[in-house]
Amino acid sequence: MGIEERAAPAHFEDAKLLGALTREAPMGIVGLDTKGTIVAWNPEAERIFGYVGVEVIGKTIRDLLGPDTDADPGALVSQLDPTSPQSFTAPCVRKDGARFHCEWLFRALRDEKGELLGRAAFIRDTTEETETRATLAAERRFLRRMLDNTPLVLWSTDKNGIFTLSDGAGLRALGFAPGEVVGMSAFEVYRDVPEIVGAIRGALAGTFSTTLAATNGTVWECRYIPITREDGGPVEGVLGVALDVTERVEAERTLRRQLDLIAQQEGAIRTLSTPIARVWEGALALPLVGTIDGARAEQILATLLEAVVREQAHYVILDMTGIGEVDATTADHLFKVLRALGLLGATALVTGVNPGVATALVGLGVDLGSVVTLGNLEEALRYVMKRRAGKPRRAPAPSAHRV
Repeated sequence: MGIEERAAPAHFEDAKLLGALTREAPMGIVGLDTKGTIVAWNPEAERIFGYVGVEVIGKTIRDLLGPDTDADPGALVSQLDPTSPQSFTAPCVRKDGARFHCEWLFRALRDEKGELLGRAAFIRDTTEETETRATLAAERRFLRRMLDNTPLVLWSTDKNGIFTLSDGAGLRALGFAPGEVVGMSAFEVYRDVPEIVGAIRGALAGTFSTTLAATNGTVWECRYIPITREDGGPVEGVLGVALDVTERVEAERTLRRQLDLIAQQEGAIRTLSTPIARVWEGALALPLVGTIDGARAEQILATLLEAVVREQAHYVILDMTGIGEVDATTADHLFKVLRALGLLGATALVTGVNPGVATALVGLGVDLGSVVTLGNLEEALRYVMKRRAGKPRRAPAPSAHRV
């Protein structure tokens, strides 16, 4: 379909050429008369707006714009002169009601004598560009807010290590203003921080890295990203992101100190929960208090057996005065300890078994017949002393001195 027009005297010698130009033009072309009324409409304008020529001829540009458009095309058209074309970008409405954006460029059309023939509007659909610009603007605002309100530094260098970008609220901790180090050598600025210098050199050699570096009392988590135009291409610079992690590092150190303290306290508690005492030569005593669960039974067993070997003990007194009740689990743990003592050749003496515990042990089917049980710690000590007294003392080693 050629350009449709109501009245357009030919001013080109070749009218066919004019028709071909308007038909094949990659942009919409709208012809306006001296009053601003649409008198011509090419195929690209039809594609952009969805109207065929007969549907728009006789209308004005304003009829094609969206209701929320602020631009006044009539005023722009009236201000046209040969040397100052007018343009604007505005939301428009297609025939099907769809909204989109267009860029309009108006030019005055005059004859050889300078008489005004009309105006021409050249139209380009800029919806994608407008949306892209809006997205980029939103991303820039987000980046700006992040840089202004987050303790980080965003920077970059060229292939020689010269700063080309330096921005972010974190610069205050370094004593720099945004852009202050641009044009300076990163190797010179951070000559006293070998971790940073080494990582930048590594990034310029193509190695991505993350490091922790301390400077001016601040700890930074730094990422060094080689800049290339394409994967595997030559490195053209380094993009860096440095985040102030001083508070996080200090919190981690505090947590480690607290965990170490807790571990020390747990060790002290375990020691206190297994208070083994040497009550006589070759005799140890262990008062049992509270509930004996699996973890505590393992602690008692390990500590007690180690003490038996170290002290060469023949007797171990297990005082159960502090145990108010016994269940099957506690009984099982207790007799594991007794059996282990027997394997080391030590005699276990159980004292302080109250009637309730004794009844519970019998009810659980525990056989106490093979275990020496005594009423209290005093009786156990007498038992040990009597047995120890009946054994002959070891003779002293002969002296090498002769009289």
